[in-house]
This record gives sequence, structure tokens and C-alpha cells, in this order.
Amino acid sequence: MRRVLLTVAALAIPLSAATVTMTGGTAWAKGEKSITCKTVGGNPTGTVVISSCNGNTGGGASVSGLALATGGVVTWNNGKTTTIGTPTLSSPKNKKCSAAGDAVDAFTAPVTADTTGLTSLGTASGEVCVNLGNSTISDLKPIKIT
Repeated sequence: MRRVLLTVAALAIPLSAATVTMTGGTAWAKGEKSITCKTVGGNPTGTVVISSCNGNTGGGASVSGLALATGGVVTWNNGKTTTIGTPTLSSPKNKKCSAAGDAVDAFTAPVTADTTGLTSLGTASGEVCVNLGNSTISDLKPIKIT
């Protein structure tokens, strides 16, 4: 169960319970290099909300945590999509998650498709805090999609 929660949390961040970072300018017609989302929260087995996103995302997305556990499609608020593959997870030492019962989950996943205007496909990565007691996730570091 913990692996599923961690996988879901990690993926929700790439797009997904952490901050999603796809960095780039505002000239989406020319294509961007990345996207960054600063806020992630929700339930890894329910809905994960990603917000404060830059780029051609409409500001964020609401995604199914379970759909992200093995990779999946993030449909942004503006209807554009980013597809990520199966994530690789790790559990770095918890130095910043403040709630009792929190664990840190870091993830990396390949970006396999995108309609937001990214200039190339690369990886999604980030870190989130996962509270195993109440099955919630929260952002720790921005998630980057480059």
C-alpha cells in the first residue's frame, strides 16, 4: 500500500502533489522548455490538485492519483495534455516534511507525449510529502517537466 501511495504521490506531482516545474517563457507559440507548478495537494488514491503552474497549462490540473501510479495522462485546465511513463521512486531522508507520519517521496518519470508546446520531451521529477496516516500528499519541492 505504501508503494502505491508513494507512486501515486510522486506522479501526481509531475503533473504531478508537489510542485510541477516545467520552466519556460511566456511565448508558447514558439515552444517552451519546461513547466513549473508550485502547489500540489490531495489524496494519492483519490484526486490530486496541481496549481500555480506556468506555461500553457491553464494554471494547473486535477488528476486521479491512482491513474498516475503507473504513468498516465495529465489533462491541464486548458485541455492540453502531458503524458508520463512509469515513475522511478526513491525515499530520501525526511528533513523538511513537518507533519507527524510524513515521508518524503522523490520521483522521476519519462515524459512520453505533450500538447502544451514543450520544445522537447524529457523527464518529470519532484519531491512530495506523503502522510501515511491520513493518506494525503503535499508539495515539498517543485516538480519539473523538461
